[in-house]
Amino acid sequence: MFAVACLYLLLLLLISYLMRSRFNGHWLLTLFLFSPRWVVGLPLAILIPVTLCIWPRLAWFYLWHFAVIAFVILGFELRGFQPKIDTAVKTRVNVLTCNIGGGTLDEDLLATLVRERKVDIIMLQECHLPDATSFYGKLGWNFKHEHSIAIGSSLKLISTDVVNRPLRRHPRPPVAVDCGIRLPNGETFHAISVHLPTFRPALSKMQEFHFLDGAKAMKRLGEVYCSLAEKVHTHLANLETPTIVAGDFNVPIESVYYQNYWAAMTNAHSKSGLGLGHTKFTRWHGVRIDHVLVDQCWLVSSSQVGPHLGGDHRPVLTQLFKISSPDQIVETDQIVETDQIVETDQTLELRANE
Repeated sequence: MFAVACLYLLLLLLISYLMRSRFNGHWLLTLFLFSPRWVVGLPLAILIPVTLCIWPRLAWFYLWHFAVIAFVILGFELRGFQPKIDTAVKTRVNVLTCNIGGGTLDEDLLATLVRERKVDIIMLQECHLPDATSFYGKLGWNFKHEHSIAIGSSLKLISTDVVNRPLRRHPRPPVAVDCGIRLPNGETFHAISVHLPTFRPALSKMQEFHFLDGAKAMKRLGEVYCSLAEKVHTHLANLETPTIVAGDFNVPIESVYYQNYWAAMTNAHSKSGLGLGHTKFTRWHGVRIDHVLVDQCWLVSSSQVGPHLGGDHRPVLTQLFKISSPDQIVETDQIVETDQIVETDQTLELRANE
């Protein structure tokens, strides 16, 4: 029995390695990353009862299996318990991002969430102009809208740039919208809402056991993803001011597609999250594909997945603190906020930009 437990642990470690290796670009590993990962723990349902009957003293050994499954394969985070951070410049910015497609947005619930959490910036994907106009109008916020991506804020939006998909026969929706935002103290930063391609068509083919067609579709979609992610990455490389990138990336953090383009930035949930962080749910499982990323000019205080708002994605709420220099980081037991905290300004002019 001990030999079986050891072999099972080695298998879990191998899966953990492959998940984070360069091999995970293979369609089989990509399929696993989007699938119910909890299935790797099913053997414990047999091994633990048998072990308790035959060799009870060995049962503690399965704690190692639980740890690998929970923290490495499923990605359970405990960073939400870490000490808070004090900074020399204590300008707070609360960000919410959500893909509101796949259902009907509960505007009242979202508005309540915004007020309770004192959200300053809302980035929405799969958001049509009438929905954006209605929702941001209720808040009295100014906003920018391009096709299906909207950014609204109680702060002043000073500029807008769009990262478009390649034009073919017809104009295609943008992959990212970049808004320059000015804080009350005069500092500016970029808030970029992204919506990158989904691998769902390929995954659907594989779920129907059309593995050959699914593998081809996975390769084709991977090439599309890389080309669009490269456009956003190039846009980011040309920015000089502090930057927040948030939205529906459509890939988990272990994916090679994430690692190639986004690993250099700080992932809010990985830095200060608690739990699995799943943002997209099916009947059988959840997956973490919506992210909030920041550069070195921000400190992440907390990051949480919000409640169901009517679509098939959950919102991500992140509290950030703007700093002038990464050298100003000082760890403490509590964040001391000053009068530089961003307050919601309901008097800003409502503006829609298609």
